[in-house]
Amino acid sequence: MKNINTFFSKQLFILAVFCFQITATFAQTREIAGRVIDQISMEGISGVLIVTEDQSSQTITNEEGYFVLNVQMDGEILHFSHINYQSQQQKANDTMSVKMALANIELDEILVFKKPLHEVFGTAFQNALKISEKGDLYKTYVRQFNVVNEDKINVADGLVHFYVNKPSKTPLTDLIENRAFMNAGERDEENSETETILMTLGDDFRDILKVGRAIAVITDALQNTDMYECTVRRKVDNDNTKIIVEFGPKEGLKKWKYFQGYIVFNDEQTKVLEYKYQLADKYKDNTKVINLLIVKAQAHDIGGYAVFTDNIEGYHLFYKTSYIDMSIFRKKKGNFRLKSQVEVVVDELVKNVEAPKQKQYKGNLFTQKSNYQTKFWKNRNIRPLSSKEEQILKQLEEKK
Repeated sequence: MKNINTFFSKQLFILAVFCFQITATFAQTREIAGRVIDQISMEGISGVLIVTEDQSSQTITNEEGYFVLNVQMDGEILHFSHINYQSQQQKANDTMSVKMALANIELDEILVFKKPLHEVFGTAFQNALKISEKGDLYKTYVRQFNVVNEDKINVADGLVHFYVNKPSKTPLTDLIENRAFMNAGERDEENSETETILMTLGDDFRDILKVGRAIAVITDALQNTDMYECTVRRKVDNDNTKIIVEFGPKEGLKKWKYFQGYIVFNDEQTKVLEYKYQLADKYKDNTKVINLLIVKAQAHDIGGYAVFTDNIEGYHLFYKTSYIDMSIFRKKKGNFRLKSQVEVVVDELVKNVEAPKQKQYKGNLFTQKSNYQTKFWKNRNIRPLSSKEEQILKQLEEKK
């Protein structure tokens, strides 16, 4: 009897190990990297959305077309989409090279509505503005770049948890880990003004998930038909139907702050899936110098881009970036050019979480003391840094 019990114990142990290995294999993920290029020009395509078939993981390409994505070990079918290109699917592998063909826009259905566009898509705009509910916990990765005169850089990033207590109020933020590298604005009397500007520019990162400003820009363009031209088309690609609204200012306008861009809706017109906007190319030369508190400034570009997701976690923001390119004019201490970009990726959305009672972090990541312990900036489904940004960050890390 003892030998029989020993035999069965061993068999159960082997079976348990086997089941564990199977479970681990299916749960394990691996990182793949690749590049998406135009099949004619062979140049990288920026802003390509890459989604796994089960929609559990997604990312976007950077300005050079590169991407990084975590997928299941057993291989996944990846969906590649861009409003100007034909969508396609490919099986994931370690180093992917994806060629995309331009979409034939003439085949898209042009849509004409009797009601104003801002009313047609009113429900979608409201849903985008109400992506956060009480009890939501957004686990995110936030990154900010400030570039001065193309050679001095401030870089900061971190893991930030956003606890939503009241959707209309600023969320409670928990800064899990963060780091900051700075070489723009030395801590002395001569450059203290520059440092103050660099520290204060950019939104309070507690508000980084809010999309109200961008939605206001887009709805204003859709509503002001005297100033803007809009085209609405339905794009059917691989059984996936989207409605794309492209907008831009008309000719002959006298002001300078006009925007161009697009917004993508689902076919039911109830949800915003993606948007992008920037200062209109034809009016960038007309930008005016404006008075700020202690300096004068002239904007060369202002813009934003966002991607929303709708999966088992619910409808929420996945990726958002905002940027500004401006010249700063100072009477005695010289002028400088500043480019600032802030971006966030949502790693996970957890529902029905009670916000902890603790001190809130405020300002931007440059005002927070570095406390990073792990390489939290690795293995994230976020836009990879461009080669120039990678070089800059490497130099800052070595200096640190």
